[in-house]
Amino acid sequence: MVPGLTFQRLCHRCLFARSFTSYSCKKTVSIPYHNTNVSLTRSLASVTSSTQVTSAQSSLKDNKLKPLNTFDSVVMKLGFFGSTKTAKVQLESSAIKLYVSCTEYIEYDLFRQRFGLPDTLVSWAHLLQLHMWMLMVRLSNHNSGLDKDVHFLITRTNFNMWLDIEKRIKKLATGSLGKKGMVTLGDQYTAAVIGYDEGYFTDDKVLAGAIWRCLLEKNQHVEPRHLVDLVDYVHKNLHHLLSITDNELLGGKISFISFDSDQPDPTKDRKIQQLVSAL
Repeated sequence: MVPGLTFQRLCHRCLFARSFTSYSCKKTVSIPYHNTNVSLTRSLASVTSSTQVTSAQSSLKDNKLKPLNTFDSVVMKLGFFGSTKTAKVQLESSAIKLYVSCTEYIEYDLFRQRFGLPDTLVSWAHLLQLHMWMLMVRLSNHNSGLDKDVHFLITRTNFNMWLDIEKRIKKLATGSLGKKGMVTLGDQYTAAVIGYDEGYFTDDKVLAGAIWRCLLEKNQHVEPRHLVDLVDYVHKNLHHLLSITDNELLGGKISFISFDSDQPDPTKDRKIQQLVSAL
């Protein structure tokens, strides 16, 4: 467990993620979790995720410094965030940088080849959810004086994720199928956050089980050493994220470390800066 991350803080993050997921997906029906809706999953997984759908940059381009939507405005007026120490315009920009960083640092091809993930939008989304969860853990481990700033970042970073995923799904499906796809991924994100949190607070066996269910989709042919590698990957990146200062976090500066390295790839950071500057 990360030092300083209290159970109350993490539960707050988990509950907030669940409520925000429901809002983002406009959830109206309950869809069974993970692979029980086979036809829907296959429809969403019908094209390559990383090469035939819109990029995170294009998905977010029209959202730069966009006014808060009705839900966020109501939350703000009710005093959930209150007055942030950092200007909200800066936090909006930082939330975009945080999300783009999550997408750009993901080594999708490496994960797909090493762990046998199918090359689909669903696999990409599950991998993104793991990295978003690690980011949420770091955001939860902040200076207590920055609560409102961090809550704002969590909201907007999640919003950017669902905006991106929604546009990707629209490239694959339309009408009710697209809406059900959003609901399905929303349910899976909620389950993933809860599962990863449980593993984080208990032991590596539980964390490995959550990774097997949520990322590897209960693949019966996964080798035990692959689960060990994935658990080590999570621990390595959580340790690295802790080294990032709160000021860097509020500025949207984060990074992840690949499987075969002990340091982030500096070329990724330069690419992210270029992508964000072009928005």
